[in-house]
Amino acid sequence: MKINKEKSIFLSIKPKFVELILNQTKNHEFRTRIPNNEVEFLFVYTTNPVWKFQYIIKVDKQIQFPENIKLENNWIWNSEFNNWEKKAKFAYPILNLFELKKPLSLKELKEDFWFIVPQGFYYLDKCEKVFEYVERIWVRKIF
Repeated sequence: MKINKEKSIFLSIKPKFVELILNQTKNHEFRTRIPNNEVEFLFVYTTNPVWKFQYIIKVDKQIQFPENIKLENNWIWNSEFNNWEKKAKFAYPILNLFELKKPLSLKELKEDFWFIVPQGFYYLDKCEKVFEYVERIWVRKIF
């Protein structure tokens, strides 16, 4: 998997939403703000009580409300986004999910990588050591 650092962001997602992505019930990541740059990969830090960087999501070009998500297969929250019930302005279509062979705990991220948990998102160039780590280890494609 070739990752373009300039087109990647680090963000936090609650465990219940990570689980919905894992079981393919949720096929978009919804956000109220997006970066200025085009995004291809989301580096996912799973929040409390998991506290790990374990997944990377490959995404398609973001959809901006009032543009609609194509409704099919009863994916969770897609119709709510289209009807402005979600209050998110942007949706990233999820194409692929990858899992790190060796996830990084919050303790490892802080001590070894000087990691600060993102409140919204931040560009991967602020996480150079994390990016180098991902390039060195094996990553398994889940879907």
